[in-house]
Order: sequence, then structure tokens, then C-alpha cells
Amino acid sequence: MWTVMCMVISGLFAQESTDWNLLNKDFSSDYTGWTIAKGGNLVATQEPGHVNITKEATQKWAWFKPETPFADLETGEDYSIVVRVRLGDATADPSNQVSLRLSPENVRMPFYLAYGDEETGYISASQHGTAPFHLNTSEFQEYGIYVHADHATYDIYVNGELAIPNVGKSGDQNNDANGVYFGSESNKACDMDIAYVRMGKGNLIKASISAIELSQEVQAVGVETTLDVTVHTDLLDDGTVLLCSLVDGQGKTIVPTVEVTVVNDVATAQLTIPATVSVGEYAVKVEAKDNAAVTPLTVPYAVKEAGSLQWNVLDRDFREVAWNEGAEPWTLSKNRVSESFVTSTEEGVSLYKTDAGGSWYYAFLLSPEVTVAENTEYTFQVEARVRPINKEEFPDLDEQPASGQDGGFEANQIAFQQDGKLMSIFLLCDTEAVTGYVSSQEVSGTGINPSAENRAELKTSDWHVYSLVSDAEEATYDVYVDGKQVLTDQAWGNKSGANTVKLGGESWQRFNMDVRYVRIGEGNLVQGGGTTDIAVLAGGEGLTVSRTVLYAGESLSVVAGADQVLSEAVFYSLTGKEMDRISIQSSTSEVQVPAMPGMYVLRVVLDDNTAKDFKVLVK
Repeated sequence: MWTVMCMVISGLFAQESTDWNLLNKDFSSDYTGWTIAKGGNLVATQEPGHVNITKEATQKWAWFKPETPFADLETGEDYSIVVRVRLGDATADPSNQVSLRLSPENVRMPFYLAYGDEETGYISASQHGTAPFHLNTSEFQEYGIYVHADHATYDIYVNGELAIPNVGKSGDQNNDANGVYFGSESNKACDMDIAYVRMGKGNLIKASISAIELSQEVQAVGVETTLDVTVHTDLLDDGTVLLCSLVDGQGKTIVPTVEVTVVNDVATAQLTIPATVSVGEYAVKVEAKDNAAVTPLTVPYAVKEAGSLQWNVLDRDFREVAWNEGAEPWTLSKNRVSESFVTSTEEGVSLYKTDAGGSWYYAFLLSPEVTVAENTEYTFQVEARVRPINKEEFPDLDEQPASGQDGGFEANQIAFQQDGKLMSIFLLCDTEAVTGYVSSQEVSGTGINPSAENRAELKTSDWHVYSLVSDAEEATYDVYVDGKQVLTDQAWGNKSGANTVKLGGESWQRFNMDVRYVRIGEGNLVQGGGTTDIAVLAGGEGLTVSRTVLYAGESLSVVAGADQVLSEAVFYSLTGKEMDRISIQSSTSEVQVPAMPGMYVLRVVLDDNTAKDFKVLVK
């Protein structure tokens, strides 16, 4: 019965599962697969239920370790180790060592055990016994090492409870192979009974609140909202009480705390957030009511003006959250370019690159992966400005250089890629920052460049809101500047990779721009919805044109309504600049479109001074 009870108690702390996929050795009957590496004389003896290892203090170092090292640990991942050990009475000083050793990282993460009862026995992170955690080491206990994801620090556990937190790694493992080592250093004794050793990826010993799921992450101000909260835990007992609350940036509780109970590592709660909560950034916080050793966890939550909720796919303001911070940091995609091409500023994020040594000098700031629903019109919006690039020091080439050829040209690229299709614009600025252009994309080999023809004149050194509105088929998109349509273009469908926003430039492109925010939302969300600053005149009933999409140099037919006579036809750019004026004195006429591709407004004026406008796309 006592044996069964010990097994049950042990099971409370050590998980018997495939999670222990790096090491999972039970020494109850044999120690096959393990070996002794020694400068001194360490003896391993199989005993009922465990293996004993013993070494005298007069001997040099010796270790009991796996014959086959486990694979190198993955960078950025956390790991757990548990061992069940008791000490013999020959080792009163903390000389019994258990350590994780990692060869390529030159890392050693040890703990040391000294023989004794509840008052004299202890575990320490130091071979000198400093800052001891006392316990009866003459009995079997389960000891754990939790390796933080940085592989630079670790926590030490005793029977599933945190004993010694945040221990710094040692860098003196002498190039030992990857493994968990038992033994002692030179002139140190050890006497350990080892029942098992287990190691796996992730948190397998550390009781924690591991994740929080929210039914929504943002709500409109002035509307009472019931928020469903699902909490996931690791190794917390059923019945553990958690406290769920909404807190502000200073940690102050905003709504009454709700108590919930853990069942099978899950707890659910409902937080009622009243309409009186003001606009701002908040967090949902969950903590264990009676266990301070469990680290509280928070996830962001926001209350916003109702109008801002339309950006339901992506809404990132770099003035509020830096590009590389927050719950969803942005990332860099680059080659042969320093990470310093991206810097955070009070205005948002600044992007600067002059390296253009031919192929393989690209640099982009990338959003987390986002996806717009299929067959849905959507708006991609960026507020940005361009800074001049010294064209004497960095002159523009007339065309994209050949592979391996130095040189490039200005091309501040703002793009969104989804389903293999790319829609983008380029911002260009002259040296004195007096004026510039917003340009559509032009396919060039496997990349894209600014179009020399489909562009609109604009002082790009000023802040502007650029909106790209895609049709539901993602075939074409309209480009708006500050709510006015200036260009129409076709998406390029030859791109691979994730659905993501791209800010920067290709290998041959130089850029120097600042960005305040990036947004994506379903529908045409251009504020005001204006298409041109030319006033639309009344009249022209029955007036028609034969075509609205033509190639440069082609003509369309203009036909007046009944009893009407045409007076003139005028082509304007979408910014209101007159491009061509044609006099007419008949009821029908053939009108040649401008030679430069782009989107135009064709105003047809009748002899009674009434008029009608048509949008015409010239390819």
C-alpha cells in the first residue's frame, strides 16, 4: 500500500506522457542506455526501484549520463526536466550535482544537493550552498529545472513548487554532449539514488496560467459589452480559484473582479464592461487567488470610438505601439541590409535604405500575417510621408540594374500581399521636397518598380493618407490620397509568401519614409468617399459615352441626348488638373483619350452649359 501511495504522489508531480520526448528513462529495473564518463571512479549499481551512483571525495570528476545525446534545443523554445532523487548520508555538503549540459551553446544549468533532514538538507543553485532551499533530501523528492526560452536562465523546482527562480546559466560545461548529468566534480563526493529522469519541450513542471482567449479584443465606447474569457492553465489543480479582471495601464482594476474555478486546466468567465468605460488601452488580467508563485497573465483589450472599429483586419498605430513591441510585433525581411533601416520615432516608424548593390539588397518591414475574407472588397490604408534622398550621392538609374550591378533608384514602396496577389504604390520625392509623385506599380522581371506613366503629382514630403481599395476579386484597386481618387491599377498575381503588409523596397530600390499607421478593413472605408475635387454639374440627361476603358491613343464616342448639342469635352486628372480640351458642335463626336495611361474624368459640356462627368481608364 505504501508503494502504491508513493507512486500516486509521484504522479502528481511528474507527467507520464509523450511530452517527455527528449529523455524519459525509468531506472526501476535497469540503466541501459546510460554510461559513466569519468576522470575518477564513479560506480553505478542497479537496486530495486532505482539506480545508485556513488563517488568518493578523493576522486576526480565523474558523471552518469545518457549514451546518446539528445538533439540541439530549438532557439526560443522553453524546456522542462524532472528527476526523482534521494541522497545517501555520505554527502553532507552540496556536492551532489544534477545539471543540464548543452554542447553547441556551451551551457551548464546545475543544481546541488546536500544530505540532511528538513532543517539540514537543502538544494542550492551554487556549489557553495548559497541561498539554500531546505528540505529532507534523505527521502525521494522530485526536482525540476525549467529552462527559459532565452536559454540563459532557468528556475529550480521541488515537487512542482518553485524553489529557486531566475538562475543564470554557467558557461563552463567543457563541451560535454547534450544531456542531463548526475555526479560530482573533482574532490567532491556523491551518493544518489535516481528513480527517473525526464525532459521535454515546454512547461511540464511549472504551474501556470498559459493562455487567455477573449470573445473579442475591442469594443465601442458607450456600449455595454459582455466579454467571454476562456483561461487555459498548466498543472494547476482542479478547484484552483482564479481572479479575472479588466485593468488600465497602471494596473488599476476598472470593473469588479470575477472569480472562476479551474477544471481540467480550463476556466471560463464573463466580464461585463459598462458603457461608461472611456476610450483607451486596457488589459484582461488573470491571476491565481491563493498562489503567489503562479505568474499573472494579461492580454490587451481596447475601448475605441465606434468609427475606428471598421478596421477589423489590421489596425496598427506605430505612435502608440512600436513596430517591434506589443502582442503582435512586426518583423523584418531583409538581405545584406542592416536592421537599423527601421527605427521607432515619436511620429511612428522611420524606414531608410540607400544600399542598392544590385540583386539581394531588399529590405521590408512586415506585418503579422492577416487575411481578408474571400470575395470581399477591402481598404488598405497608410499615413506616410517621404523624405528626400540625396540624388547627387545616390543618383537614380534610368532602369532596374542587371543582376550584380550596383545602383538603384528611389522607390518608397507601400504594399499589401494576399493570396499571391500584390497591390502597391510608390512614393517619390524630389531633392528639395517641393513636390513628388504617387505612382502605381509596374511589373519588372520578378519584381515591381514605380510606373513612369500611371502616377499623380503630389507633395509627398507632407503627411498624406494613402488608401488602396481592392475590388472583391482582388483584380483591380483604386488609389486614394486624402479621400480623393488619383489612380487605378491591377493587382500583380505572381507573388509567393504570406498575406502581409510590406513597407520598404526591393533590392535595387532606395527609400526614406515615415509611417504613422497601417490599417486594413472590409469594404470601401475611404473617409468622405470623394473621387475628385471637380464639382459634378447637374444635367446631361441621356448623354452617353461608348467606352470607359481604352488604350492610350484610342477614341470613344460621345452621344448627346434628345434635342441636345455637344459643346466641348474636357479631360481632367483626378486631382483636377486639365489635361485636354476638345471643342465640339454636333450631337455626336469621336473623342481621343490622352496618350498617358491613367484614370481621368471626362467632362462633356452641352451648349446649354449643363454637363456630365464620366470616369475613363486609359491603359
